Amino acid sequence: MHLHRLIYTNTSAKLMSDQALYELLHISRESYKRYGITGMFICLPESYILVIEAPEETIEQLYRNIQNDALHIQVTTLREGPIASSIFTEWGWP
Repeated sequence: MHLHRLIYTNTSAKLMSDQALYELLHISRESYKRYGITGMFICLPESYILVIEAPEETIEQLYRNIQNDALHIQVTTLREGPIASSIFTEWGWP
């Protein structure tokens, strides 16, 4: 199993309420835990920055899903590549 890290940013197609954002993050956290994805989510007023770590195949599938999701626009890869070990122990957000 080769670990991979992807750092990307995107703009949301619509502004989310605090409650909707919290619900999305809760669902994502549970799903990512199930698939062994760790990382960090940073929410800015109109965009998001995500760092995700997982086996390469998992990252590739997740990123394809994100790029094809109408809720995400201007998806931009900031950095991507193999890693020796994860720096996150779970999925989190500040």
